[in-house]
Amino acid sequence: MHRLVRRLGAFGPAMGRRPLIEIVRPAIGVGLAMALADVAMIALHGDRANGIFLVSGIASSAVLIFAIPNSPLAQPWSAFMGMVVSAEAAVAATTFVPYPFAAGTALAAAVFGMMVLRALHPPAAGVALFVVLEAEAGQPVHPLFPLFPVGGLMAALILLALLWHRLFKQRYPNKLPRIPEAPNLATGLDEDALESVLLEFRQSTNIAPADLERLTEAVAARSAQALLARMPARAIMHPAITVGPELPLREVIARMRAARVRVLAVADSEGSLLGLLDQNRIIEALEAGFGVPARSLRALEPQAAELMDPLPHPVSADLPLAALLSRFAVPGAPPVPVLEGGRLVGMVGRADLVAALTSRAPGFAAPAPAETGPSSSQTPQSRA
Repeated sequence: MHRLVRRLGAFGPAMGRRPLIEIVRPAIGVGLAMALADVAMIALHGDRANGIFLVSGIASSAVLIFAIPNSPLAQPWSAFMGMVVSAEAAVAATTFVPYPFAAGTALAAAVFGMMVLRALHPPAAGVALFVVLEAEAGQPVHPLFPLFPVGGLMAALILLALLWHRLFKQRYPNKLPRIPEAPNLATGLDEDALESVLLEFRQSTNIAPADLERLTEAVAARSAQALLARMPARAIMHPAITVGPELPLREVIARMRAARVRVLAVADSEGSLLGLLDQNRIIEALEAGFGVPARSLRALEPQAAELMDPLPHPVSADLPLAALLSRFAVPGAPPVPVLEGGRLVGMVGRADLVAALTSRAPGFAAPAPAETGPSSSQTPQSRA
């Protein structure tokens, strides 16, 4: 039963819900366009009946242009050239092809011409059929019919759409200028690459490259936001390298070199965090002892507890990553200690955060760690 319901669900709406304003606005636009087209046809033919079939084709075009102005099928080039080419194909078919083959020939030629010119506009098929029906009824259209009234009506409809969409601050036409030498920073793809993706998935007639670019940017941004909001610190933390509070400076330095880290956590024997000890504090201690005799320096050698930052501001292992962003806004910010049950369980550095985001980007492949020596920031423990 559940499987049957799922299969029946495939026949349900494929469009997402739209806000009321997004429903009312195109409806009014289409109604206005049709009113003007109707008035124009009456003025041209003297009565409405002679132009009713042509108006029906224009009505379908208006729905596309006003309701889905971002569709490649609704762009000015597609709408105008699709209508003109289809009407011209029908005129040629009725001239050279006898009944009852003229209709099929006209539609085949219309689709062929639109596809070659990259001007596919489905309502144009209705205009082509209108031309054939008029010829079969003994009322063939004038040879200039594709240019006027078809071309003239479509030009007026497109002009009205330009004004209408500008009034409501909507993008129309939807095609962006070609800048093949400047790929988008978010996707790394230029317009040609975006078009090839659409062709590969047979979506070039449904989505414009500009829309695909905006969609991928929006999906990447929202995916990152969702990841940061729901993923806890424990999911990306790396193991902390700890030392005891009594460890002398020389051994602290040796431990940092051995572990290839820039920050050590100072903890007591029970694993409770006491503070953080980074390279800057060690350098300050060495500068303070510069010029002191070696024997005196050993006697005055500071311990980890004297050098550490006693206010490391740890976070809970369940804290969402979004709450950690402000901690890494400052250049050179140290990693954040992560506690669970009052005990130190790991550290989260800027590199951990970046790796969590980039590893979830489509097609991302993390580079292999480079062997850059003890100060390398590529090792898990040296993330800051």
